[in-house]
Amino acid sequence: MSKTQIPTNGLADNAVVTGKITDGTIATGDIADDAVTAAKATGFGKIGQVVYGSTTSNVLIESSGGTSSFADTGLTVNITPSATSSKVNIFITVMGVQTANGTNSRIDFKLMRDSTELVNYQANMWQQSSNEPFRNGGFGITHQDSPNSTSQITYKLQFRAVDGDSNVQRDSNSGSSAITAMEVLA
Repeated sequence: MSKTQIPTNGLADNAVVTGKITDGTIATGDIADDAVTAAKATGFGKIGQVVYGSTTSNVLIESSGGTSSFADTGLTVNITPSATSSKVNIFITVMGVQTANGTNSRIDFKLMRDSTELVNYQANMWQQSSNEPFRNGGFGITHQDSPNSTSQITYKLQFRAVDGDSNVQRDSNSGSSAITAMEVLA
């Protein structure tokens, strides 16, 4: 890219100039395609990194007459933010969740950052009868976190069975479940 020096006494009367700056602002059309670098493009949420994890493992939680404890679904991802001002967007797809042995069961999901609970989601599951398991194709969960850290962080999803004699299962025959952590720079 060549540069033109403008003399201190101004342009000649017969000079041809395109893209004049007349109001103190530079229009997008006045900027060459290669003139803006990534270092100068700030203030609108660049993606710093994307980390992905998945599982096809089978996880079964049994509840007898009450609510079970939370257990890991097998969905875990580690990310190390590059700045304390970064946000981390979490995207989760849980496939093959089912209940068995009880009607009107509920599943609770809990998203964790290390040992801190970020959010708790509830999914009501109804069955035709206590003999027929109800299967749901999957759940999608999204969350934006502000971890204020540049240390490695572990995000994981847990779940539990709620209400009555019900089992909750992440069924390995239903395909892969996935978790993605995306750092958004400030």
